[in-house]
Amino acid sequence: MRRRLIMVALAISSMVALAFLVPLGLNVQRYQRDIAMVKASQEAREVTFYASFVDDASRLQNTLKNLDYAKSENDIVVWFPDGRAVRATRPSAPNGVMPASVDAMINGRVDLRPSERAVSGGRELLWPASINAGTVVVRVVVPDHVLRKNVLTKLAWLGAVALALILAGVAVADRLATAIVKPVKELAAVTRRLSAGESEARTTPAGPPEIADVGGAVNHLADRIDELLAAERETLADLSHRLRTPLAALRLDADGLAGTEIGDRITADIEAMEAAVSNVIREVRAPKRAAEVSCDLIDVARTRCEFWQVLAEDDGRHWEVDLPPGAAWVPLKRDDLAIALDQVMTNAFTYTPDGSAIRVFVALGSNDVTLAVDDKGTGFPEGFEIRRGESRGGSTGLGLDIVQRTVRAVGGRLTLHNLPEGGARVQLSFPLRVSPTAARRAPRSGRSGSPTAALAGTPNAN
Repeated sequence: MRRRLIMVALAISSMVALAFLVPLGLNVQRYQRDIAMVKASQEAREVTFYASFVDDASRLQNTLKNLDYAKSENDIVVWFPDGRAVRATRPSAPNGVMPASVDAMINGRVDLRPSERAVSGGRELLWPASINAGTVVVRVVVPDHVLRKNVLTKLAWLGAVALALILAGVAVADRLATAIVKPVKELAAVTRRLSAGESEARTTPAGPPEIADVGGAVNHLADRIDELLAAERETLADLSHRLRTPLAALRLDADGLAGTEIGDRITADIEAMEAAVSNVIREVRAPKRAAEVSCDLIDVARTRCEFWQVLAEDDGRHWEVDLPPGAAWVPLKRDDLAIALDQVMTNAFTYTPDGSAIRVFVALGSNDVTLAVDDKGTGFPEGFEIRRGESRGGSTGLGLDIVQRTVRAVGGRLTLHNLPEGGARVQLSFPLRVSPTAARRAPRSGRSGSPTAALAGTPNAN
């Protein structure tokens, strides 16, 4: 935008400068020619005065020589009726042949009054005077270089002034453009920060009134978004808190089955649900999301696979887990990753027949890590897309959408596709992060090595 404003100012100032420079240049040429012709007229008048009193060519030659007309830049010649010529500017030059224009004036074929016309190499000025023997004519030829004397220098000065005015106009336009563009850039930076999740980002309204008004509107919008998010968090927290009552009732019912296998399993599930509800309440009421969070994907996958292995054995499924040694740290909370993996497992168990094989494996790359779950079910329908609230069965249709949002929030990606040999694959890819232990040991000036160099860390850290 700034460049465009400068180009517009440059174009306008250039057109204005040319609009004045061309007429001024023509006037400079005309003015110089007028000056040269006025000087030639003055010289012709003076020589005519002397020629009218001194009608002898020799005496006039001496008179003009004493008056020092030889320094004149013009060619001054006095023509007598008998054809004799006296040169005032170059006495040693030959007289030459009388020009036709002079002959016509001496012989009365034209009016006896001063005349001016263009000739080869300059302009001719004829000035007649009467003497005893007839008419004497003073012919002054002004050369072209005299007519154009100093014209180029003056035009150069005019061009320099025009260029200075154009540069001044561009400088003023640049200042004005900066005053407009700078607030716009700041406003764009604030909106990008808001979109990145920095809810405290605000702009200082500045610049033209319209842009300042937009800045104020963005600040008001950000404040309103904070209010809506706060209200939504409180509503979710209240809803989660209401779940404690039925959970308490379930715990009482489970206490009646204490000591039995089913009772222990129900009690464990109730405790897990209570922990999840408490975690939701803490999350929604937290003023800010932690700036640096990470977990070991391999450790989380191993833990959740141990949980789901029991159900796989009950369903008679072929269960395969392939996890590499060491650790793979990803920028995600442990609970969030566990919930996402559980959602994928739930889909694999729900939409495949009992006895269908399930394979879980992790693949490490140079800058990312991939967690995949394969099943031997019927696969995804043709043209299947994840849409929030839409489900292939009777569920809420939120499972894969939750997974997708969780993965995308940290710069990862969720991929769904059918396998050539049958079945489906759900693939979660995450960017790798340096382990907390390696980060603490790294020097402040910077980290060395690739992310995979610090993958090996404490397995069960959050």
